[in-house]
This record gives sequence, C-alpha cells and structure tokens, in this order.
Amino acid sequence: MTSPKGGQPPVDPRSEEPAAQTPATNRLKQDKAAQALLADTARLSTVAADDYDAVFHPGGHGPL
Repeated sequence: MTSPKGGQPPVDPRSEEPAAQTPATNRLKQDKAAQALLADTARLSTVAADDYDAVFHPGGHGPL
C-alpha cells in the first residue's frame, strides 16, 4: 500500500461521523491486520508504476 506522504494516510473527518459508519467501516476498524497495513504505507514517490497492474483511488477527499 502507498499514500502520498507514506505512513498513516489522512482520514476525511466527515468519514468518522456516526452517520457515515457502515458494517464495512466498523469491520475495517476492528481488523488489526488491515490497520497495521494502513499505519505504515510506503511513500508514493518511492514506488514504480510498472510494478503494479492497477491503481485504486478510494472515495472521499483523499484523491483530491
């Protein structure tokens, strides 16, 4: 996993509001393995695009 600055990617504060929570977001918050991966992403500038088959841009303000 990568993020622009590496490390823990920023979270849109509105995504944390109770109305934005779903069973999937609750499950992700409880998934220790997923949380560990998110806590230590590589800096985007350190990876080569040719090493990947696809790019996933999550919704919200992150892709902006």
